[in-house]
Amino acid sequence: MKGLENIAKMEYPGRGIVIGLHPNGLNEIIVYFVTGRSPSSQAREIVKNKDIKGFALKTNPTDPEALKKGNEALLIYNCIRVAGPKGEHAFVVSNGAQTDLIHKAYEGMTLQHVPPHSLEALAGAFARPYEVGLIDVTRYEPDEPNFTPRISGIITPEGAALHIVKQAERGYPEHQIFGVPHIPGKGKLLTTYTGVNVDPLPSFEGELLDVELDGDPEELAENIYQALNPDFRVAVATVFYNREEDLPIGKDKAYSHHIINRHERGE
Repeated sequence: MKGLENIAKMEYPGRGIVIGLHPNGLNEIIVYFVTGRSPSSQAREIVKNKDIKGFALKTNPTDPEALKKGNEALLIYNCIRVAGPKGEHAFVVSNGAQTDLIHKAYEGMTLQHVPPHSLEALAGAFARPYEVGLIDVTRYEPDEPNFTPRISGIITPEGAALHIVKQAERGYPEHQIFGVPHIPGKGKLLTTYTGVNVDPLPSFEGELLDVELDGDPEELAENIYQALNPDFRVAVATVFYNREEDLPIGKDKAYSHHIINRHERGE
């Protein structure tokens, strides 16, 4: 699969999002992956969140003791959620508690007018500070010295968008929003870091990276998992959403997903 070299050449990408459209032009694709260097970061998995109405995936601890050595508020969160009214679903993805903020913003906008465009939804979510557990999730993470960027995405019927907020000079947050058009077989990749494994970790910079999309959720998840550095890979989740309900995918007419967790493979 072309474009996976952009992942494979990164020794340590941190967290990553791929968003785009299947070659058939029908299935919208969302990918979220986790890599980790510290024991607390590696002591996680991605699971389905059964406590939330509607489809949602979250990170989950595999070793509570190891998790205590990190900041749980930055490690455990909903990473993918479905939003919006039936038939007009949007999927939200991020590397932190801002998933729920974007979900809330999108749901609020749909109550006021027709479902918003992805760019509008992301801009609205990050328009003003919003704290979760005393942490402002509209800024980069307070994990000095890395100050990990928050990366987020949303895909709607009209298109998709990706957002990053990272530390700029003098500690100010720098926001960038990228539009991602619906082009069959094409996706865009955004990671938290550049991929160079140094301290402090350098934040992602420049334009989004290209990834060609194909196969089913299981194949795509496996391809991306194998492209990640085996020393640091933790989990990969893929979600396919099909708006043509007479053309089912997987076991569900609307969406299908697949998760690979490192600890389940005994690695």
